[in-house]
Amino acid sequence: MDLPEGNYFVRVPIERVQQFTDVCTEASVIKDAGDDPDVTHGSRVRVQLKAEGTGIQFSAGSGVGTITKQGFSLPIGEPAINPVPRQMMIQTILETLEAYPQHRSQGFTVIVGIDEGEQLADKTYNPRLGIVGGLSVLGTKGIVEPKSLASWLASIELYVRIALADDAKAIVLAPGNIGQLVAEQQLGLTPERVVPMANFIGFALNAVDQELGDHHRKLEKLWLVGHPGKLAKILEDHWDTHSGVSPMAMEGILKLAKAFGVKPSLLEKCKSAKTVEAIIQQFGDTPKSSQFWQLVEQRITNKIQPRLQHVLEVQTLLFDMHRNPLGLPLTQSYE
Repeated sequence: MDLPEGNYFVRVPIERVQQFTDVCTEASVIKDAGDDPDVTHGSRVRVQLKAEGTGIQFSAGSGVGTITKQGFSLPIGEPAINPVPRQMMIQTILETLEAYPQHRSQGFTVIVGIDEGEQLADKTYNPRLGIVGGLSVLGTKGIVEPKSLASWLASIELYVRIALADDAKAIVLAPGNIGQLVAEQQLGLTPERVVPMANFIGFALNAVDQELGDHHRKLEKLWLVGHPGKLAKILEDHWDTHSGVSPMAMEGILKLAKAFGVKPSLLEKCKSAKTVEAIIQQFGDTPKSSQFWQLVEQRITNKIQPRLQHVLEVQTLLFDMHRNPLGLPLTQSYE
């Protein structure tokens, strides 16, 4: 099978072929995701080809989801089979028909299914994104890259488009589960308004502003929600917060603590702390502590706002590992 970028092809081992009728045949393969973290690794993918109608149409078989919300590159009601996989299948069909000129005008329905796909989908973001009934058939190049950075970034772009759909008033960017839970439980935002951005804060911010700019619209409010162990790295202009490419957030927090006038004894204890969570515990639960974390939140916000030309207001909310707010109280919700 030729791949989309040209000059590349892949041999796909076919597990089984079944002919049901004169006009309906099914082939299956076992998905090999390499070392990419993919819930479909080892799953059986079935593609059934029916000779019927005109043109080439796609349908969701058992285990493949259907799109029910805006924000995707396909309309509502379509099977969740991305444009590139579709094009690869269409190309293969057309190339095969070259050997059978008498059938070139024949139409086909391509039915893609994944065994146990509906159960596997519960381990993905599909239900919250509005893909119901199963998994998505994804891909942009037809090549699995080990623990692919490209797949992470493509996912973030998709989450951003969905979060901003339907003229959303407010969305949340969150690096992890704390931010997502706070957004849903305390801000009153539905799950699709939350963008799980992992370590890619800078990329996610750019994606939001690009999407808004492309549609010539403004977003009323963007919340950045999470633990300062990740988000406070922004204070030192680290926009990829992975521990392998950025230092711990301690330095920026300690600089602010000194400028804030923290007592020398407490500052020394904070300097010896091994984690940001340990610093939070050293500060304790006091009005002065709340004021300090408000300062951290405001400084993070000040770093972010200039990057977002199409967002009217940005607010940062920091929480400890137990989801307790560190700085600003929550006074309003959106949706």
